[in-house]
Order: sequence, then structure tokens, then C-alpha cells
Amino acid sequence: MRLLLLGPPGGGKGTISELLKTKYGWCHISPGEILREKAATDPELKSIMASGKLLPDDMIIKIMVERFKKPDCGKGFMLDGFPRTVNQATKLQEISPLDAVILMECPDELIIQRISSRKECRKCGAIYGLNIPVIKEGICNKCQNALSQRDDDKPETIKTRLNVYREQTLPVVEFYKKLGMVKTVDGSKKPEEVLADVVKIIEK
Repeated sequence: MRLLLLGPPGGGKGTISELLKTKYGWCHISPGEILREKAATDPELKSIMASGKLLPDDMIIKIMVERFKKPDCGKGFMLDGFPRTVNQATKLQEISPLDAVILMECPDELIIQRISSRKECRKCGAIYGLNIPVIKEGICNKCQNALSQRDDDKPETIKTRLNVYREQTLPVVEFYKKLGMVKTVDGSKKPEEVLADVVKIIEK
């Protein structure tokens, strides 16, 4: 299975991808995680990401081609955060055509609330927010490390990210709709409810 989860930032793509990974064993590929690792040693890349703007298509495509070659993609993969432009989508269809595209819709108010409350553990990678609360404020439930907020999760950046999504990524939705591949789910529901809706689509 080669699955694409589309939707606005904070729409629940990452959460559902991880739940699907547990259920089916497919590889979850999030360019954002790959880029954040690279940004740790690349000031220019870090600055672009903190602004909420998209990176050049050529840079993203090169990174994704390298990722597809890894052994864990052999059983299938789920994409979360790529492609974000029609050019990227066109290139992806040439490199590795998709089997299904699921669009997760969510209102802006809930997105801003979700993202601005999101914190992550830099040590083990655990993420906390509205649906996954911490036991002790500011401390990771799993490894007791201090939690932090990503630069691109701050309120002023979230609005920029939503504007970028509408301007550049919504055309990607139309691209896949023309191919008859898009199925829509309500991303504002609880994770287990969204998962059930997605599984129904996949099983069909």
C-alpha cells in the first residue's frame, strides 16, 4: 500500500499515520521530521522552516527519492506532508504512483488550538497535545525529559502555514481529485474515530 494523507497542518495526519503503522506495519514517512533533523545543523534550512514557508520542490523531491530507497519502504508506506505542490505530486506519480489519497479536513480554530498546545520531547520523540496530555507539566511521560515547542508551532507561524496550505497545497487535492483518488474524512473527531473512518476506506 502506498497511501497519502492530505490535510492542513494540525489536521491529525501524523497521529493517524502512527496508528495505521501499528495496525498494518507500513512505513510512516514524514518529510517534516527528516527536515527538522537536517535543520539542526543547517541554519538556513532552520530559518526557512521557522518562517512557515515551503522549501524548494527540488530539495524535497531529492530527499524523498532517497527515503523511498530504504528497506523499510518495501512493505508499503504512508506519506504525511508530501507532496505539498502540484509539481511535487506530478513527480511522485512518476517515481512511485499512489494507491489511495485520504483528505483530512479540520476547521482553523481547532487547528490553531491543537498546534499551539503541542509539545514534543527532543530525547525520545514523543508528542503531546489536546488528545495526549502530559502527567506532569512540561515533562515527558515516557522518559521524564523536558518538553519544548517547535518554532513552527507558535501561533504567529501557524497562520502563515495555513495560508501556505491554501495557496499551494489545496491545488494538490484538486490534482488527485481529477485522478479520482481522493476520499474525505472529518479530522476534527477523536483519533480513534478518525482511524475507524480511514480503515473503512482502506479496506474497501
